[in-house]
Amino acid sequence: METFSTVLFVNHAPVGYRVQCDNERAELSPAENPSRKDVAPRIIAEKSPAGWQVQGTDNPELIRQVISELQLTERGPAPVFMSAAP
Repeated sequence: METFSTVLFVNHAPVGYRVQCDNERAELSPAENPSRKDVAPRIIAEKSPAGWQVQGTDNPELIRQVISELQLTERGPAPVFMSAAP
């Protein structure tokens, strides 16, 4: 199981999320913040033949963000060394 953090925008406000995922399922838990006005949703995404199915929110923008993050993780880790020719 892979664990990482990301920031998603919920109602135009940045919210830190802890993401735990494997190949078929991901759980996104919002960081606790007692001063936050809105309660950020806990999100579960499951992979299906049609793509990722997101539960825990009906907000289409938040769903797009979740799917985008999960698609990035499917591509594998970023390269450690990068170089550019002058």
